[in-house]
This record gives sequence, structure tokens and C-alpha cells, in this order.
Amino acid sequence: MKSLGKVSRKLKPVLIAKVDCDDHKLVCCKYGVSRYPTIQWFPKGSLEPVKYEGPRNAEALAGYVTKEVVLLLIVPNTRSHFLS
Repeated sequence: MKSLGKVSRKLKPVLIAKVDCDDHKLVCCKYGVSRYPTIQWFPKGSLEPVKYEGPRNAEALAGYVTKEVVLLLIVPNTRSHFLS
């Protein structure tokens, strides 16, 4: 995950966090973490995670995050365009 941190520096609107389930059992229980590593994506403004099922390397994770960030930037603008 350290290499993902290096890659994610280019992705300004993204926060990456690591949770130790031994120290934070309630958090892990709340989000259904039962095996390790578990990677979850929380879209901006959402408290409901999307479970990441892709490859476990920095490049794949960065690609996934980049795609999600781009969708967040495009979809709201497109939706507001249709609503006006």
C-alpha cells in the first residue's frame, strides 16, 4: 500500500486510509471486514462502501481510483446539465 500512496499523490481529491482491525474492531465490524486485506471505496459524500475486487497492486488500484474520481467529476456536471 505504500506504493499506492506514492501514486495517489497525483490524485488530489482522494484520501487513502489504513485501519488496523485489531485496534478498531467496531469500525471493521460496521463495514463487514472479515478477511485481510479488504479494500473498500467510499464515494465522496457516501458512508456506504463499494468493495474493490480488482488486482492488488498499486497500478491497478490507482487506475480504479482514477476512474472513480473522473466519474465523480463528470456525472454531477452531466446530471445538472439535464436538470436545468
